[in-house]
Amino acid sequence: MQIDKINVRCSGKLHQISLTTNGALVLHNHTKIERNAENVLVALGGQVCRCVQILEAWQAQTRRGLPDVFMPSLNKNLKRKMYRKVIQTQGEDLLQLPIHTRIMLRIHRLAITSLEQCDYRESYSRWVHVRQNRNIVFANEASICGYSSKARHPNPRHRYTGNNSNIDIRLKMLSWYANVYKKGLAVVDGVFVVDVIGTDDDGTIHVLAGRQTAGLSIEMRRAMINFGADGRKTLCWSRNT
Repeated sequence: MQIDKINVRCSGKLHQISLTTNGALVLHNHTKIERNAENVLVALGGQVCRCVQILEAWQAQTRRGLPDVFMPSLNKNLKRKMYRKVIQTQGEDLLQLPIHTRIMLRIHRLAITSLEQCDYRESYSRWVHVRQNRNIVFANEASICGYSSKARHPNPRHRYTGNNSNIDIRLKMLSWYANVYKKGLAVVDGVFVVDVIGTDDDGTIHVLAGRQTAGLSIEMRRAMINFGADGRKTLCWSRNT
């Protein structure tokens, strides 16, 4: 049974893509043989068609390149995936959860709260309901990425469009908590710090942080955190970034 569907322009034609209740993304205008042929073309340097781009984004469970209509389902999947992999719930009472699970929940809440304190630009529209999507997961490598996705008016007769703002963050859970949050470095000058990579003899701390560039884009860059005589922290971007 279909729960979401959308028409996209692919190879000069309108193609339909739908999402089923069991989480499968269906390309109605591409057979398996055609997709295999397109994979060969891509391997030879060809361009991925729009339908396949959306399918790959859904399979990778990433917001980049995914139509706005599938975002609510993606958010639910990411939340379920997180709870299945690292939160093995045994009941609604937190005291009944394993200690590792409680630690993970605690650090995740701290990371969300820290991100909310940042000064990153957010999308705004008077005509279209836009969303500020924030996603933090724990992984072996730290990263941060910000980008915009198209938001459309729910009434198809309206041509008003806007942009959702999206921030995806991956953190090394215990490392971020011990080396970043506990040292008061989670947010410096309105910027989210994802990892510490070194400390100089003079106390300068080298970090990886999310730098907002044009529009709603955020890229992970190297930066230095210095401490003033009054203990105030200031962040300076490294010249090689």
